[in-house]
Amino acid sequence: GALMQQVQRNLGWWRRLKWHFHIVEKSPVLQDLQKQRLGGKVTWWQSVEEALDACNGKALIYSNELIDAFPCTIAVWDATARIWQESWIDEGREVLRPLEMSEAQIASFSALRDWPTPPQDGQRIELHAMARDWLKAWALHWKSGSILTIDYGDTFPALYHRRKTGTLRAYLLHQRLTGAEVWQNVGRQDITADVNFTDLRAWSSSLGWAEKSYTSQREFLQQWAPHHRADPQLAMPGGADDAFQCLIAQKS
Repeated sequence: GALMQQVQRNLGWWRRLKWHFHIVEKSPVLQDLQKQRLGGKVTWWQSVEEALDACNGKALIYSNELIDAFPCTIAVWDATARIWQESWIDEGREVLRPLEMSEAQIASFSALRDWPTPPQDGQRIELHAMARDWLKAWALHWKSGSILTIDYGDTFPALYHRRKTGTLRAYLLHQRLTGAEVWQNVGRQDITADVNFTDLRAWSSSLGWAEKSYTSQREFLQQWAPHHRADPQLAMPGGADDAFQCLIAQKS
């Protein structure tokens, strides 16, 4: 609830009275913490569909580090067979099996088809199919408004520049884990992968949403919060704010 609390504070007391806020949160524990922090004029829901139906489909939607939290499929390029293999974990060891996707499904993922030069043998990529399907699931419930998506990632092919092992990693006790270590502490760590914004922008467009802007978080803050007192190391070119991207789209 920290992000919404800041949104409410920056709206000010008078403008805040004109808005009603909705949070989609399935965890009862997190709901209780958010209720303690946020108080009234907020309604909690189990799904985006429910939240949108409650406001007749008219909403301003925003999320921060949400898309990266969805499970993803790991694909590995086999240069000899010239096919993508899907990575599976079987009794603690990795097993590669041919990636089974239709042509229509392959078209949803730029990293499966649009390499400017052939990928190296063993190149790993992440496919956020569940995030794509989640967007489709509630898209028809949204009638009008704007959506802001903030997450870390990049467009393709820059996303995998000098990243043969992909972007999948885990965080445990402030330590960054990669490779086989990602699978060794399941349930005790956060596992994440960068968002392919080429795919996200294409999915957004296919749903009929008009893209209004796509910028780094640094550029976003410079435009919308020029007096924001950000950490100079974060706001400088090449800093953490450039690792995060901001995508704004509208539906009317």
